[in-house]
Order: sequence, then C-alpha cells, then structure tokens
Amino acid sequence: MKRLSTLVSRTNKVNELKVADKQQQEEIKTIILGPRGSGKTSFLYKTYFKYNENQPDTHFDVIPTPTHNVEMIPYQSYHFELWDFAEISSCLNYLNDQTRVIIYMIDSTAYEKEAVASKSKENMIWLLETYQKILKNTIIITVATKQDTLPPMDIQDIGNSWVNDKTLMKLLKGHSWRIFSCNNLTGDGLDSILEYLVLKLNQVRTSQQSLNRPSSLLSPTPSVNQQTDTITPWDQLPNPHHFSDQEFHIWFQQGKAFLFFDYICLIRIIYLSMAHHESMQPLFEQLEYNLSIIPEIDTFKSISYSETQTLFWIQMVSFALLKSPLLEGENNDFESFLIKSQLDEECWKTYYSYKLFHSDKATREFMPPDKKSLPNAFRSSSLNLKGSQLNINYQVL
Repeated sequence: MKRLSTLVSRTNKVNELKVADKQQQEEIKTIILGPRGSGKTSFLYKTYFKYNENQPDTHFDVIPTPTHNVEMIPYQSYHFELWDFAEISSCLNYLNDQTRVIIYMIDSTAYEKEAVASKSKENMIWLLETYQKILKNTIIITVATKQDTLPPMDIQDIGNSWVNDKTLMKLLKGHSWRIFSCNNLTGDGLDSILEYLVLKLNQVRTSQQSLNRPSSLLSPTPSVNQQTDTITPWDQLPNPHHFSDQEFHIWFQQGKAFLFFDYICLIRIIYLSMAHHESMQPLFEQLEYNLSIIPEIDTFKSISYSETQTLFWIQMVSFALLKSPLLEGENNDFESFLIKSQLDEECWKTYYSYKLFHSDKATREFMPPDKKSLPNAFRSSSLNLKGSQLNINYQVL
C-alpha cells in the first residue's frame, strides 16, 4: 500500500486525536532520528498500525521520506506524537522544550562499520551539546533495528560502543538512556520500548504530583534523578549464574555486562582462566573493566574491583588446585571445583581484617594479610607483589 501520509491529512488526524482525548491522555512529543535507511519510517508505521485500534496491523510499503512524517500513537495513558525525520537537520526547527523523547535508530547490519558507528555517536554528541538546555529533561533511547537480518551487530556490542565513549556518556548523564532491539517487520521489541517510556514518564508525573501536594501531605518520594529502580543501558542483562562455564567464560572475555558480578563469579572466572592455562595478568584489566559496567541494582549485590581481593582469590584458587589438581576423565566444571575446594566468599576473614581487606589502599594495590599468612601457591619468584604494575608468573606449582 502507499504510505499513509499520501492518503490521510496528518494535520487533521492529529488535531482530531488531540480534541478527543485531550482530557484523558497526555501528549508526548517524540523525535525519531538516525541515518537514512536505518528503519525510522518502518518503525513509525509498524508502531502506528500495531497500537491504533481502528487500523489493521497489516503489511505496508515504505518509500524514502522527503523531510518528515508524523503520527499519533495511543499507548496506556499517553499519546505519543511520533515525528520521523529524514535527517537531523530536518528536525532542528521542531526541537523545543516540549520534546519529551528522542529515539535514535541504528541499523544493526551497518553499525559494525567504523564510519557508521562514529557518525552515529558524533551526531548524538552534536545534538546534545547544541541543544543541551532544551533537551535537559528528555528521555533518550537507542533502538537497534534489523536484528533479524544476518549478519547483525550484537546489541550488547552496540551498547558497549556507546558506553565506552566518554564524551557521549557525559552528555547522557542525567537523561534516562537505554538501548533496545526491535524488529520492524514483526513488531517484536515495540512493547518493551513503550513500556519503558511509560515507566519513565510515570515517574516524572509522580514526582510532579508530589511537588504540587501540600507540605503536610508529602511523603518521601524519590526524585526523577534518584529513582528506586535502576534501568541499565541494555534491554536485558544475563544472570551469570544461569550461564554454563563456557558461556560465562566467553561473555566475560568479550567484555559484556552481566546483571551482577559477585564473589562466586570472581572465583569462577579465576578458576576457568587457570583451567584454560591462561595468563593471569590480562585478567586484572578485563576484570576492572567488566566490573565498571555492572549496573547498581539493590536486588543483586555486585563486588567492586580490588587488586588485593583479586590477588587473594587467585592465591586461594591456585592453592586449591595445588591440593586437588585437574585430572583428565574427571568432572572439572566449576561447581565440582567449588564443592571440592570448599571455598566460600567469607574465607578471607581468616587472613584479613575487614578494615584492611576493604580499604581504599587495598583497592589500588596488593596489601599483605594482617591476620594470617596466605598459603603459598606460587613460584618463589612470583611473590614480589607490587600493586597495579604487577609482573607476576601466576603458574601453579
């Protein structure tokens, strides 16, 4: 079929919806940006047909957008006024303090190209720097389309690309930002996107209502920037305890985020690295990075990076393997090792005081134990522990 804009006057349609539901549903001006061909128009019309009750969710043909398209999408207690712009330059006259949401589309099949990835981030950086005051309260989400088309770039890798850009992360600070995948053909992912937007908009609404109450009726309510729920940049993060040893090892080496990373995870990655005869030296840098991208979620308590704690667990795993070497033909998975070694997350208390083990200095460099000497599991030449500039031969005796 032809694009809807050739059949119906958008202005009339938008005005009709505004008049009919003005009292019931708040209008949310939403700007859709991204490179040409990234799926902006397909996203717009798949959303339109899926959530408008009077429109059949049907196949539609998309033609290149000259400047922009706009549709009104009802969802729960909101009307999302979605504006699809062909180019960033086309949207500039439409940006104002009424802009509540920016959706930035990324083609997962093209993002692997360095030029495409760099341009996407540069465009967002320019927009946030240039219109910082206007967009200061805007919800920003990244949508990776064409995840169903081979070969797509993994959404986690796309998210990492944004997270690792310090300038972009600095500009996104204070915004509700998250990345989603979406299939514009089937509509998979649209519910998650709109549910997230409703969640964030409801939080703003609740905060504003609290501010408008008489002071005697006010109850402690988290501000918009101090929300009790923490939203991570990715749609879903895996529970590391649900991974097999191989899956866990690969995910860690690829520098991808987990839902949480506890002491069991730390012992596990050390054990798997040793079981694969890997050098321990790169583990420090990889571990420090992986722990830096773990979200702060109260339900799941993650550890922070500490050089002393990392070396302590390397020592303990090494000593356990010294006592019970890995033998061919036996079950050498991590769970079996943990049972045999009887290591638990509190065994450090035999060797360290809490004050020393969790001190700032112990985070930055190795601190010898203050209660009991560690069991020797290293070659004698490896015992010269000098903090972050370590050059240790971590071979088990």
